[in-house]
Amino acid sequence: MKRSLLIIVLLFTLILSACSRGVGLDRLDKPIGLTVYKNTISFGAIYNADKYIFNANGINIETEEPFLELTEEGIYNVRVKAVGEGYLDSLFSDMVKVTVKYLSVPTDIELDGNEIIYSGDPDADSFVIEIDGVEYNSETDDLPKLEPGTYMVRIKAVSSVYIDSDYSELVELKYRYLNPPTLINVVNGVLTYLKDPNASYHIIEINGVEYDTRTQIVPLFTPGEYAIRIKSMSDTYIDSEFSEMLNIIIDENDLIQTSHSYTYSLFSHFDLPLFTYYMRSVNQFEFYRLIEDEETEEIKKEAVDTKYLYILENTVYLKSEYLNILKSIQKMDKQSVFTFELQTNAGQHTITINLSDDEKPYIYSDKNIKTNFHDDIVFGFDLFGAEFVSVSGNGIKDTDYVFEGGILTIKVEYIIRTFQENSARDNIILTYRFEGKIQNQDGTSKSITYLGFISIKK
Repeated sequence: MKRSLLIIVLLFTLILSACSRGVGLDRLDKPIGLTVYKNTISFGAIYNADKYIFNANGINIETEEPFLELTEEGIYNVRVKAVGEGYLDSLFSDMVKVTVKYLSVPTDIELDGNEIIYSGDPDADSFVIEIDGVEYNSETDDLPKLEPGTYMVRIKAVSSVYIDSDYSELVELKYRYLNPPTLINVVNGVLTYLKDPNASYHIIEINGVEYDTRTQIVPLFTPGEYAIRIKSMSDTYIDSEFSEMLNIIIDENDLIQTSHSYTYSLFSHFDLPLFTYYMRSVNQFEFYRLIEDEETEEIKKEAVDTKYLYILENTVYLKSEYLNILKSIQKMDKQSVFTFELQTNAGQHTITINLSDDEKPYIYSDKNIKTNFHDDIVFGFDLFGAEFVSVSGNGIKDTDYVFEGGILTIKVEYIIRTFQENSARDNIILTYRFEGKIQNQDGTSKSITYLGFISIKK
């Protein structure tokens, strides 16, 4: 009984001691008026407080000053209480919601005409654009009109709610006048000119009619009189003036002048097509081998017997018999490149023939061909028993080409469409693929893939 009474007395004493600890202590004021600016929560200092305990999403963070800066992105529910020695902790403040977000750095800074454009964070209130060290706010300042010149530009995103981005890297922007095209001429019925490398497209005026090279095809030049001028255009630079007017007369007797580079394998046996005339009839020809004198470096013409050439369907062919003669020269003189001049009643053509010792599918015609935007383009192959598989690259589809009898035809509709989709493009590069078999030493065979490239130039 005495033991029970003793325990009761001790418990009562402990309770009284615990209750007496806060007796007579004042409670610190509750923090009020919490304000949120971007990622910082602040309020007026509490009198007699030594520190503050912020509770953010259930995690306590202790500070000595009446503010807290959150550094990790996220959404936070925050409240705070004041703590001071000799005082009861204050009550927690009311809850505030804080969204912490870092704005992304602007990208894709470039010129559109004389206007600076860029991609920016959609949550930004505005952007600070620094041009040659001078800052302009996109909402409150008038950006200067750029005069032709070079500018160093960087941009940052700013906001009253979110954390400002860093400045972008400095970008050099050149705003300048384009030069009009030069060396304008009509060659083989096709308009040629030297363009400003910064031009995106051109306006071509022919006898008063304007053609936009992004969407329109310049017609072939048939015999007649033409007045031609061209101006350079761009979405980035200042358009040029029109070039000087070129007045030209195209005569029906004007000769076509071309250059070609062909390949012929030592293991091939076909007659090599040298040139095909699409708009003129050919009925006369002369063929010369061009030989450089080793001492004088002069080029001498050696006539090739016309028995080694013939015309079929307006195409001039070089017979395999003469190509076999070149093979003999190649073996004796170790010469593998031969240059010729073909002269016909319709044109003059410089032709280089490269002899190769490959016994695999190859393209014997030009690998790089310039389009006139009116005719299909044709490439010739010697297959050596391999099978054609496909042409790929630059969005070409099965319906855009035909392969038959060793001839690959790229349709002009595909060529026009592809160049119009990107007016700044200068060429289209395509990959062709063949599958064949080769014999192993043990008499078995294995499959092999052959790849090559062709180019269509504007």
